[in-house]
Amino acid sequence: MLPLFFSSPLYTQLSDPTAKSTVLAALIGLFGVIFASTYTEIASFYKDREQERQRLVQEQATGRRQKWELVFPMIRDYYNPWIQTSLYLSRHLRTLKNPVPEESVNRTLFYLGLFYTARLRDSIHAGGRPILTSVTDEEEVSEAYRDVERSLNWDGEETRDDVSFLQLLFWKSDKPDAPYVYSSFATDLAKRKNTRLVKIRDSLKLWLNQTNAQTASEKLERFQRLFSAAINRFYAGWAT
Repeated sequence: MLPLFFSSPLYTQLSDPTAKSTVLAALIGLFGVIFASTYTEIASFYKDREQERQRLVQEQATGRRQKWELVFPMIRDYYNPWIQTSLYLSRHLRTLKNPVPEESVNRTLFYLGLFYTARLRDSIHAGGRPILTSVTDEEEVSEAYRDVERSLNWDGEETRDDVSFLQLLFWKSDKPDAPYVYSSFATDLAKRKNTRLVKIRDSLKLWLNQTNAQTASEKLERFQRLFSAAINRFYAGWAT
């Protein structure tokens, strides 16, 4: 723009060098003000964008930290024990062959008690439905657990009542300084004082065979696989 102004008739008609210098100084000052103002606006724009980016990053970090603080104790105290007890049960069921001896029936009932009591603790303390990285993961794990329940239906409509009884028994019997281990459970069965427990064992014995055990084991293994993979995705999401 300055070259155009210098070649314009308005400027060329000025014969006084002092006047030309004054006009030139004024123009340079004007363009300096315009440039400084434009630079300030551009710098302010990018500064605002950077501040907004940092705010979003901070909010995301805060959100991840809050979710971690919420979910990690659930994973440690309830999800992992639930997965571990399902692993005990599935591995035991895989070993069963026809005819299933009574000692194996007793041990199956013990592992069932552990598994369903871990589920009860999760329901009471962690809400029942797993909190994972996505709704899809939560739904898949929940559906896999329902498949497990359907595969362990040893006494028809009475099975739910049997499960509730086992949960209550294991909940009351398991103490921090005296865990309810298999030897204690087997002793309770052998004494036959708890008639309801004996009845459940007898119902399970009629149902338990190699085919039913293998089917239930497969459902348990799928539950373990989906649940563990979802927890790993949660850890991966936290790391990034």
